[in-house]
Amino acid sequence: MNRKMTPYEYAQLYWYLPVPIVSANNEIIRWEYPIKVNQYRLSERISKKGEPEKYDARTTRFLADFGGKYNPFNNNAKDDATEEIKVFVKKADDSVETRTYKPADKWKLFGIATQAIWGKGSPEEVQITLQLAVRFGLIAADRIQEYCDAGNVGLDCNGFVGRYMQAVLEKNTTANSPIDHLLLQGRPITKFEEINDVSIYVFGLVDAAGNVIPQYSGSQIGHVMITNPFHFNKEMNTEYIDQYRDKKFYRRLNVVESTGGSGLVTSDYMLLENNNGVFTVFRGIKQQPMRVRISRVWI
Repeated sequence: MNRKMTPYEYAQLYWYLPVPIVSANNEIIRWEYPIKVNQYRLSERISKKGEPEKYDARTTRFLADFGGKYNPFNNNAKDDATEEIKVFVKKADDSVETRTYKPADKWKLFGIATQAIWGKGSPEEVQITLQLAVRFGLIAADRIQEYCDAGNVGLDCNGFVGRYMQAVLEKNTTANSPIDHLLLQGRPITKFEEINDVSIYVFGLVDAAGNVIPQYSGSQIGHVMITNPFHFNKEMNTEYIDQYRDKKFYRRLNVVESTGGSGLVTSDYMLLENNNGVFTVFRGIKQQPMRVRISRVWI
């Protein structure tokens, strides 16, 4: 079996993002590198079911700012069949892909370029968002990092996990997949003994009844995290440890997640208790316990 890119390695594509600076003539002037995209971006629909879609004020403002500058095709008297705009993405293997769009593709490109504003963008889509933001004058080329740090682009929890599972594990997921759907792509874990150091697991926050929260459960917002194998440096070692006074053994795993207040991060989790497949874990990044269900999604 071929080794897969780990969640940590996939997160690094966001932490060390190359952004091309592109001229009006569709030529790469230079690359800005590295740009770190690690802000938590949760877009919340505030309109009720059946009403016209309306989202939180920040998302609405970011989309309006971007849309107000978005003009990929000029208004000169040209043959629309030959007018085009090119965008460029650098892949994980450092190869550069050129994507060409015609006027008929204007809103298709807009949909791709705004995924990062929704908190759902792949590393390639974030590159597109940022190069267009510079090209159309929304931000200066030397202020891309400020734009990212202000939370204009980023990821929510299933935006990262769903994208990783789709792009790397080739699962039937997207950045918009509900959290319970993400867990259904693997095998449920019910015992500590089923967990090892090399598999990849998805953790889904549960409600009071022990059910994975797809998106919301009353006032509670769902959350999803993914474990990271093969990460054996001193700070993030995965091992059995004798931690507590009762002398029981607890499993520690390294986890990657995009979470409110911290962004796209990695930290160690401790698995403390198991109640019929609902595990209590201690979150390193938040220094607090939470209750989750666990699914093995790779080997």
